[in-house]
Amino acid sequence: MGASKEQVETLLAKYWSPEQIEGRRKLEGDPPISRMTIYRYLYSPRGAGYRKYLRGPGKKKRATRKSHSRIHNQTMIDQRPEEGESRKVAGHWEGDTIQGQTRKEACVVTLVDRATRYLIADLLP
Repeated sequence: MGASKEQVETLLAKYWSPEQIEGRRKLEGDPPISRMTIYRYLYSPRGAGYRKYLRGPGKKKRATRKSHSRIHNQTMIDQRPEEGESRKVAGHWEGDTIQGQTRKEACVVTLVDRATRYLIADLLP
């Protein structure tokens, strides 16, 4: 967490939530610290002593399977074929997703042909 670790620990000891700390730093123009960074610190062995200052017990974390979200047989971007890299041949697509802040919000998926810049975008529920 860097040089502001002491400030974050002081505010945690005053029962400030990580969301409040993030917002206050933003309002005061201090370098930003994400609430998720603070939570990661709290759930690490170094920050375990400050967990008692959280207002609630927090959610139980489920074990996730790393292989579940992996794309098998993927080609890394640095191994892209030369014709795709140079954008001379149509048919080399790049895809991306944009998700709202909460899981209830929709997700947008975009596909762009590198050569023609043809865009396909669709809203997913």
